[in-house]
Amino acid sequence: MRQTCIFLLLIAFSSIASAQNRMLDKYADMEGVESVYISKAMFEYISADDDLDISGDIEIGKIISDIDCLQLISTENPRMIEKISRELVFDSSNGYSELMRIKDDDERTFVYQKKIKKDINEYILYITECKRNGSIEELVVISLTGRLTPRDIQRAIDD
Repeated sequence: MRQTCIFLLLIAFSSIASAQNRMLDKYADMEGVESVYISKAMFEYISADDDLDISGDIEIGKIISDIDCLQLISTENPRMIEKISRELVFDSSNGYSELMRIKDDDERTFVYQKKIKKDINEYILYITECKRNGSIEELVVISLTGRLTPRDIQRAIDD
């Protein structure tokens, strides 16, 4: 009985983590959306000394050993921007808490955190680049999952 309970708990935790990845998978193969997925196995081949820059603003070389999964979607397609913006909601009702907001000229970055299990967190970086009229010109959503702290994410953004 005890082994069955442990097995069921492991399945529950793994399905929670994989459900998060599936959230972005939905958009990965859609026309007008660029996507990247990097697994823990691939990160093991990348040295922490390597410059690994994503989205032109985020340097993850220093936190690479703590990342279990990275997924990124990006689009400049107005229909896809509207669809993704409407469907992806990172608020407390979905278990996310907003950690920070950054405004830099026409670019806006929102950082959200969700605890997956005790030492595992998912961080969402939701980045928009706006035109002068305020409409979104480009949308980038990055999901980082692993043994990461908010400080790790801040270091990756600041570098």
